[in-house]
Amino acid sequence: MAKTYGERWVLGNSLGSGGQGEVFYATDRSGEITEAVALKRLKNQNRAERFIREIEAIRSVDHQHVIKLIDHSSVNTADKEQPMFIVMPLAAGGDLSKRVLTYKDSLDSTLIVAQQLASALAAAHSAGVIHRDVKPQNILFQDGGHHSILTDFGICYMHADERVTPMDEAVGPRVFMSPEMEGGRVIEVRQAADVYSLGKLIYYMISGGVMLPREAIHEAQYASIFAESGRYHLLKMLLGKMICVEDRRLKTMHEVIVELDQIASWESRAQVTPLSSSTFDALRKLQQRELETQRITAANDQARKSEGQILSEFTRSFTEWLNVELRQIRDAVHVPGIFECSVLDAAPPGRLSDGRQDGFLEPMPGVELRVTRPQNTFNKVESLQFFLCRVRRMVFQMGNQPREQPFTDTELTFLPYYLRPVERPQANGWQGFLTTSSGRKVHSQGRRGAAVPHVHRTFIGANYTIFRKFRVSQWPSIRADISADIGEAFATFSDYLLQGATSIGS
Repeated sequence: MAKTYGERWVLGNSLGSGGQGEVFYATDRSGEITEAVALKRLKNQNRAERFIREIEAIRSVDHQHVIKLIDHSSVNTADKEQPMFIVMPLAAGGDLSKRVLTYKDSLDSTLIVAQQLASALAAAHSAGVIHRDVKPQNILFQDGGHHSILTDFGICYMHADERVTPMDEAVGPRVFMSPEMEGGRVIEVRQAADVYSLGKLIYYMISGGVMLPREAIHEAQYASIFAESGRYHLLKMLLGKMICVEDRRLKTMHEVIVELDQIASWESRAQVTPLSSSTFDALRKLQQRELETQRITAANDQARKSEGQILSEFTRSFTEWLNVELRQIRDAVHVPGIFECSVLDAAPPGRLSDGRQDGFLEPMPGVELRVTRPQNTFNKVESLQFFLCRVRRMVFQMGNQPREQPFTDTELTFLPYYLRPVERPQANGWQGFLTTSSGRKVHSQGRRGAAVPHVHRTFIGANYTIFRKFRVSQWPSIRADISADIGEAFATFSDYLLQGATSIGS
């Protein structure tokens, strides 16, 4: 005997299965509804809260292109003995994934569906519902025509209610998901998430089923479908403002609707405008240039963000290791009351020159090995500081068009630095770069030899200054080299103190 739900709906064949529900053909044995319907039942009782959320969302959004709710089970989660289900009209036209070739290179048909879905999503947003799962399988068609229906609100976000999705759970279709939603850590879900997904869906339609990776719409292999001028150009402009990082994206579905309407009516408006075809062509080039500027700026911003994240993770690892290295030195040389050592945080000294004309060193907060000699009459405190410095290079630009600056492996300099803290208000502190052991050897200068000082105020080159250039990707393989640099720096520092620490090079 066929299973019956709600003492009314008799299950037929399966229509498919999703993340939390299974969908079946069903008939109404009461006779009130004569045509077949679709019944979705809950697969996993642990998803009951989401199932209830879907019922509430559909009930709150009344729109001709949003799925209707015919019947549903009780929303009382305490009643676990009763199966949970939703009854909806049957969409005889199937979903978008099965008929996407209908829309390939058909701008008019694509715009019809895009306008319908944008309107449906705008209605949902007005009701406080963010869909979060806009994808081809969730776009149904009433029949063989273009009447689309937005369905499956199972993972929607409703602003008025408590969060159902765990903070570490990503929701939404991976290919169509907005970048800010990845990782599931967005607390306040915004309308712009659906704007991004709809942009991906529109591209999926006009391309005949191409899954556009991330924000690659401007790449030649994906942009070729917009080769025609006029409305295709305008559509590319619109999608460029939908399929992008959130800061540059259209924020509301109403903005999308306005631009879709303008694209749909472009030809009729172009016929009555007094502008010539050459003017339109010039405007198109100006628009394309602006779009390209936005693309380059967004790509550069994303590259800098990625570099910053990687640098932050590296810096944390490096600083922890450096602290351990310096504490080992401290423990080996510390003598209370005689030669006291401590390891402290060090504030960066400010921008430093590395001897090149096209850049400078930007020190980050470092670590300091401070030596205190209580019995010393003068210069009781001396410090050997260690900094990671970002190597900054000047970027020269011609004209207003920005240059592409793709992701780079950040260039760094490990730099030991001498500092004698100022003890009296009128005194001048000594500070500078440490000289290598080979650089301190006596060099011939005419008839006389002169020893190179242990410390110089200026960066005097690779053969003299103790430093090491490397890139983030070389960590941690470069640790042994840097450990050797620390040893050499401490040896120079100790020798400088032994010689009286009375001179510093210019």
